[in-house]
Amino acid sequence: MNESEQDVIEHLLLVEGKAAELVEEAQTEADSRLRDARAKADEDFRSGYQTIVSELESDYTSKASALDEKHSQDLNSYKEKILQSQKDMQSFNQLLDKVFPAV
Repeated sequence: MNESEQDVIEHLLLVEGKAAELVEEAQTEADSRLRDARAKADEDFRSGYQTIVSELESDYTSKASALDEKHSQDLNSYKEKILQSQKDMQSFNQLLDKVFPAV
């Protein structure tokens, strides 16, 4: 092998080494960008998820409170209706005597 061939081979090896460095740098940059993009996407997801969860919890709490209030009002209304109804104790006692005769 003569000297010019050796120079060409050395030059090609040098170019190949620089190409390998460029590929490594590009890969490092791509990994960094990918990591940053993934971190931002995760943060966006967490933020959106937390917003939705907060809205749903708030909606649930308000609806549960409204239902509790309505239930309480209905129960109080029913109690009031029962307390104000006419009671026929004599007829009730007669019915009990028929259903459960004295032993």
